[in-house]
Amino acid sequence: MIYTAGELKLLLKEHDIRIKKRLGQNFLIDNNQVKRIITASDVNNEDLVLEIGPGLGALTDELSLACKKFVAIEFDRDLYSLLKEHFSGYKNTEIIHGDILKYKFEAKSKVIGNLPYYITSPIIAYLIDNRKYIDTAYLTIQKEVAERLVARPGIKSYGSLSCFVQFYCVPKILFSISKKAFYPRPAVESCLVKLEFLKEPAVEVTDEDLFFKIIKAVFGQRRKILLNALLGSNMFNIEKSKFNNILLSLKINPKRRGETLSLQEFANIQEKVSQL
Repeated sequence: MIYTAGELKLLLKEHDIRIKKRLGQNFLIDNNQVKRIITASDVNNEDLVLEIGPGLGALTDELSLACKKFVAIEFDRDLYSLLKEHFSGYKNTEIIHGDILKYKFEAKSKVIGNLPYYITSPIIAYLIDNRKYIDTAYLTIQKEVAERLVARPGIKSYGSLSCFVQFYCVPKILFSISKKAFYPRPAVESCLVKLEFLKEPAVEVTDEDLFFKIIKAVFGQRRKILLNALLGSNMFNIEKSKFNNILLSLKINPKRRGETLSLQEFANIQEKVSQL
């Protein structure tokens, strides 16, 4: 159910629906990009698929026909009503009006969605929290955020979000999507990102809370050298000399910048701090 910009405007006018900027609504109108997303998601007749924010159903028709069970959750009540009516005859399809951040996963799913930019990070965090129910997620997100997800140590865009996501899954940018592919046209470019959830975290840690506390401390003051960032966060009641010795014992130069540390190095610091 793909519309041109003109068709989309007429449809919305006919049903007296206004585009809600506060919800970050940008609808796919490029059929070539729709086909690329559907092909990349590799949906088969054994899959249970959850679509986040189907909007006007640009992906929904083909996805629902390709899978065993299809669930779409739409926050906008007006769009939900349109989708509910259109898909009323699809036996394998359920359209839900609700908030994805309150959705209760019950079975292993493949997740697909065009995420509103303002709520991208909370949705990704929610998917990670529910990772035991998710094999893979294919998400259309802001290009800048996508680059942060896949960034490696030493890259400017590498930060706490990179570490958080890469600890639980393998993120990959599949391709870019021009802002011309949407109506209304967003101010930024987008990417389709694949998140493949790991059965076990990427590195072994004994205290995940402390592990992420260290990461938060380091990237909270990323202009400082590693030692000063850790001390300046006021999160740890540890003397400077002890912290310095911990880093040296791990062959980590205390004067390094935090954004150069790998997940394994953060894990090693966590282990040493836990032993104090």
